[in-house]
Amino acid sequence: MYVLPGTEMDYSHVTQSGFFVTVKGTEQDTVIYAGDRWADFAYNGLGYNQWVPLSGTGEDVWFNSLSDWNLNATTGEWEVGFSNNYVLNPDFAADRISVTTLTGWTQSTEASSSTTAFVSNVSPGADGTRFGLRLGAAQAFAGDVHQDVEVPAGVYEVALTADRAAALTAAQVVVTGADGVDHVFDIPVTSGWAAQSLGQVVLPEGATRFAVRAVGDGGVYLKADALSLRRQHVDTAALEESVAAAEEIGEADVTAAGWGALSEALADAQAVLARTATQAEVDAAAAALADALEALVPALVTLEVEPAALVVAVGSDATDIAWTVTGTFADGSTRALTADEFAVEGLDTSVDADVTVTISADASLLSAAVDAVDATVAVTVRKAWDASATYGAGDEVVADGARWLATWWTRGQQPGDTYGPWQEIRTAGDGTAVWTASRIFTAGDVVIHDGERFTAKWWTRGQEPGAAHGPWSPLD
Repeated sequence: MYVLPGTEMDYSHVTQSGFFVTVKGTEQDTVIYAGDRWADFAYNGLGYNQWVPLSGTGEDVWFNSLSDWNLNATTGEWEVGFSNNYVLNPDFAADRISVTTLTGWTQSTEASSSTTAFVSNVSPGADGTRFGLRLGAAQAFAGDVHQDVEVPAGVYEVALTADRAAALTAAQVVVTGADGVDHVFDIPVTSGWAAQSLGQVVLPEGATRFAVRAVGDGGVYLKADALSLRRQHVDTAALEESVAAAEEIGEADVTAAGWGALSEALADAQAVLARTATQAEVDAAAAALADALEALVPALVTLEVEPAALVVAVGSDATDIAWTVTGTFADGSTRALTADEFAVEGLDTSVDADVTVTISADASLLSAAVDAVDATVAVTVRKAWDASATYGAGDEVVADGARWLATWWTRGQQPGDTYGPWQEIRTAGDGTAVWTASRIFTAGDVVIHDGERFTAKWWTRGQEPGAAHGPWSPLD
């Protein structure tokens, strides 16, 4: 008896010969086998005619047992459908009587098994179908039934309908890809037949083994039906969108901690996109990357300290100085830094001195692209004015937070009188004198007043710049 290659594992897709249709295309002719499944009451699956393509020519013809395929009626070309079930005889309907050797399936008995007689096709199967698989015996048993099929590379969902006894030691579907990697899926305990989606698996192109395995003591059984191994569409749109957003972010834009987490999540996401990954893997990578993006904090770019110059008394404590430290961040935002977000270095108030103080931002605010973000403040340290002390011309003191210079010998005269012995000395950040009422200026002196620059035409004190006929000429 001649058996057409490709029909051996499921009896021509569980059909008997009906008729053939030849599609004559512009590229090739395809012969379609139309197999008859007799009637619904025969329990051989839905539909009376099963249409599948034949391949080859002459004596080299074979049968393609497919549950999903696509035909181009113009060219005559066909291809396997994306949703094809690669498990053959998945409903165990190819045998129309009770058997212990199942068509399309090979039994393997493990060394620990007390018997080899643990395989049969139980009737009825799931959802009232004619047959299903049963693994179990009166004695302790261990083993599987399996089949080897060719699959294209892709992501596959492993599913079945099962009735698993709780007393079974093991009940599993094991899928072994062409790379030799075993993917083991445990079948949950059920109370009767229940449809189960066991999970997704990534398979390379090539020979793949699909096995149903059970281990148990005598009198307990695993029943299985409607086995499937189908390719799955994996939606990577959300992950691709997050990767594109992450790739636009520069190291200097965010804090070092955020950049480290983002870099790791981005690398993982890019690796997932670069390989064939399951939907679960894609979703996990997308969630991790989204979390990393959400947690990003803009990095500090610059610091501005007010006041830019200070006068303090000898012996002052740094904590007594009201620094206002404002940071500008990579996203253009600004805010005042809290006291624990910056450090003050170089402030020595033990003696009269002019010192440069450095205000440095805490490292947690910085990007990994910079070592430090800081600003400097000129600090004048002078002794506090003492009513009982005697001061000579040129002596300097601090009074009411300002720096004062003695014009002549004085004692007991408090700084502040416009025409008294004390001149208030204030200087802008660029070193230019800031006009004060009590300070003496001579011809040629340049001052800043209300944001404008003036030069003195002659000796002056107490005369505010801006008067039309006064001692000051605007420079701008």
